[in-house]
Amino acid sequence: MYKLLTLLAVLTLIHACTNSSPNNTNQPGTNPELPQSTGPDGSDLLKTLEGRWENQNDSTITLEFADTKMRRFQQGVLRSETDIEIDVTCRTLTCQLDTTDLLDGWCFMEKGPSSTQCYIVLDCTKELLKCSEVATPNLIQVFKKL
Repeated sequence: MYKLLTLLAVLTLIHACTNSSPNNTNQPGTNPELPQSTGPDGSDLLKTLEGRWENQNDSTITLEFADTKMRRFQQGVLRSETDIEIDVTCRTLTCQLDTTDLLDGWCFMEKGPSSTQCYIVLDCTKELLKCSEVATPNLIQVFKKL
């Protein structure tokens, strides 16, 4: 009888520890220490990105977004032109995040001729763009709209 009560107590404890209710504060993406994106929803991202953006750390570098194209310029000279694709949930194979699921954010993929890079959009307004590559999330790039 003692063994049965002990087993029942252990099973109850395991069930309580693994129960994932909607109010569970350990849900993915709710860690306040992780950056959360702000700005328009994913469907408006391309429209918000459209235009020219200057790197705040290096004014010789600019990005230009037009429709589904991204152009990189350095000192006014076109260095590359790639296609981009929105990944609203950051769940494609290229954009899978190890540390968080963005609740209010998105990613975009830059599809180059030999590789595809994924960027996490941390902030995107009509004046400011903050993003980082999934591969280097601590290296945040900040651009201002021209």
